[in-house]
Amino acid sequence: MSGLKELLVTKQNQFKHYNENIEDVIESFKSDYIEKLNQQASAKNEIQYLKQQLEQQSSRSGRLEAENEKYVSQREELHLRHKERSKELQMQREQIDEHIFLYREEQKKLESVKDKYEKQEKTLYQAFQFLQQAKSRKEMLEEMEEDYSGFFQGVKEVLKERSGQLTGIQGAVAELITVPKSYETAMETALAASMQHIVVDTEEDGRKAIAFLKKNQYGRATFLPMNVIKGKSIPESQKNMLKGHPSFVGVGADLLHFDERYQMVMSSLVGNVIITTDLKGANEIAKLVQYRYRLVTLDGDVVNPGGSMSGGTVKQKKNSLLSRKGELEEMKEKLSSMETQTEQLQAQVKALKEESGFREKKLEEMRVKGESLRFKEQELLSQLREIELSQQNLDERLSLYDLEKKDYTSIKENHDSRTKELEASLKEIGEEVAQLDQKINELTLQKNSERTSKDALLNEISDIKANLAARNEQLVNSRQQLNRVQDTMAETNRRKISLQDDLEWLRTEMKDNFSGEEQLGIKAEECAVQKEETSKLIAVRRDERSNLQHSVDDEEMELKELKRLHKGLVGALRDEEVKINRLDVELENRLDHLRDEYMLSFEAAKQDYPLSIDVEEARKKVKLVKLALEELGTVNLGAIDEYERVKERYEFLVDQKNDLTEAKDTLYLVINEMDTEMIKRFDQTFTSIQEEFEGVFKALFGGGRAELKLTDPSDLLHTGVDIVAQPPGKKLQNLGLMSGGERALTAIALLFSILKVRPVPFCILDEVEAALDEANVQRFSQYLKKFSDETQFIVITHRKGTMEEAHVLYGVTMQESGVSKLVSVRLQETKELLET
Repeated sequence: MSGLKELLVTKQNQFKHYNENIEDVIESFKSDYIEKLNQQASAKNEIQYLKQQLEQQSSRSGRLEAENEKYVSQREELHLRHKERSKELQMQREQIDEHIFLYREEQKKLESVKDKYEKQEKTLYQAFQFLQQAKSRKEMLEEMEEDYSGFFQGVKEVLKERSGQLTGIQGAVAELITVPKSYETAMETALAASMQHIVVDTEEDGRKAIAFLKKNQYGRATFLPMNVIKGKSIPESQKNMLKGHPSFVGVGADLLHFDERYQMVMSSLVGNVIITTDLKGANEIAKLVQYRYRLVTLDGDVVNPGGSMSGGTVKQKKNSLLSRKGELEEMKEKLSSMETQTEQLQAQVKALKEESGFREKKLEEMRVKGESLRFKEQELLSQLREIELSQQNLDERLSLYDLEKKDYTSIKENHDSRTKELEASLKEIGEEVAQLDQKINELTLQKNSERTSKDALLNEISDIKANLAARNEQLVNSRQQLNRVQDTMAETNRRKISLQDDLEWLRTEMKDNFSGEEQLGIKAEECAVQKEETSKLIAVRRDERSNLQHSVDDEEMELKELKRLHKGLVGALRDEEVKINRLDVELENRLDHLRDEYMLSFEAAKQDYPLSIDVEEARKKVKLVKLALEELGTVNLGAIDEYERVKERYEFLVDQKNDLTEAKDTLYLVINEMDTEMIKRFDQTFTSIQEEFEGVFKALFGGGRAELKLTDPSDLLHTGVDIVAQPPGKKLQNLGLMSGGERALTAIALLFSILKVRPVPFCILDEVEAALDEANVQRFSQYLKKFSDETQFIVITHRKGTMEEAHVLYGVTMQESGVSKLVSVRLQETKELLET
């Protein structure tokens, strides 16, 4: 019986082992097998992807390599071009510096020439002015010489007739001598009136001249006949004595320059006159010569014979007889020298002007050349900047290539390393897959063989269980019989014991039996509860199993769906990879366009020009900007220089405009000030003239009244003046309604009114009284004479009344045919003439 049980337990354990291990192991191996297949597929896909990426990178690297070689050659070419342009620019700048230096030097020369020209021109104008003044002075002196200005009337008339009626006239003493400038004052004092004495050949000539003066009533004159005049002198011993005195200058006759013929005449005049430096010295010398001679100092002081002295200030005469002649000779020499110097100066000014024009032309040519050099420099700078920008772009591209090459090398190394890892992993996975496949096959075979053994084992177990059940049944029957026998024996023993214990034992037994029933009841209830809980737990476990089975089915369905989705995602991934490749190509093209078109890298563009607006709005703006750029057309490279020139011209014109505006405002201010002053003065003058006009009108007309009226008192600058007059016995009327004489006399009244208000030193009247009758002419001439104290009048007239009131009359007569002669009459001398 125990052998059958042990055999049954062994067989059941074998059966249980079959059920638990084989299926789990096979499922476990299958799961591992599927996982390894997935890993294998993933590794193959990754290897394929890495190969594709490597091929793309290799292709891109080859393209970049070709571009890099092109960029390197371009950079070398740009480097050579940059070197050449830099050299050209350096040479150009040196040429410009040299040109600027030459230009500034030429500008300095031009400024120097212009300064010289302006100074010389100013000097020339001054020379012209001085020359004109000298000519005027010379002409005036010559006219004075010809007119014998300064001589007495008698002397003047005799000198004028010496080439006419009178003979033997040598000339006045002042004409025959020349005096050094330093002795002029002394000789004028010494000679005094003797300078106008007339030197004649004989006494007969003197008598004729005196008769001529008497006949024509020309006044008086003193004559010196050369045939009778005896000279005066100082003894040589006294001269020698005087020469030792420091104040002694000389004897008057010795200090004069004259013709030898006039020696006696000059000696008679100043042969015994001693010239000294000062008055003190003259007194000392006079004492030495015992006051016998006349002494004259250089300042004009005189010590007369006998000791009397004359002196003081001498009134300076602008045109003395002695100084005039010397001045005329000096003026002639000076004028000749000034003309020569002026001609030389004029030639210098002309040469400087020509030189200035030549240098200005040369400077303009240099300026034009400098501008062309500057323009060429700007062109070279522009080319150099373009080359530098191209170099910068090429350097950026080459640096980008180096980064990409480094990235490519790193990516390739990573890909190679990853490919090796994946190939090694793939190899391991393949081996593991083969091992798992082999194990699954072995387990499957084992499972199939164990299934047969399991069926046999189940049969054996069934047979053993049947035998065991039969034997158990027999054993149960035997035990039941044994139990019944044992129970009977126990009952008998229990009765035997109970009979011995009597009642107490029975009570105790009854009590114990009562307590055991309660415990059995409690245990029965607990067992019932446990049974019910176990039944519920079995139901829950069955439900859980059913749920788990459903979950497994759902998971298998979900797994199938996930596999299907995975397959779709793998396809989508391949499509996305294709799109990514296309986007890479497009990105590469965009980056190339960014570099070629805008000379920028992506990082520089992103840093320098961040996008702060919406992308679509930015695209619209880019399109608008491109359209605007297309509308602008080609770029004018000379616009900057042109702008600078136009700006400079504009600023110059603005400055000119501001200056003109300021000048205009200043002129307007000055005009306004002048208008104000004119209005003020006109108002004052008009009021004064108006007041005087009424009085003068009454004086000239012998009564009546007159007034001046403004046509527009509100506008004094543009107003007219109406003259309203009322002669005696007539009505008040406008000037235009009067007769000619009344109008003339009214105008004369207005003239005298103006002269009263504003006296003038000189006035010319040309037949203003021609329309007046005799009575009004008389009034006019008398009134005119009243004004002669303050104003000198020259009146051109044919009216007798006017001539009668004049001081001097000048007329033109023609005694000889074709020869006009001026005749003058001083009416102030009329009484004297009548008396003589």
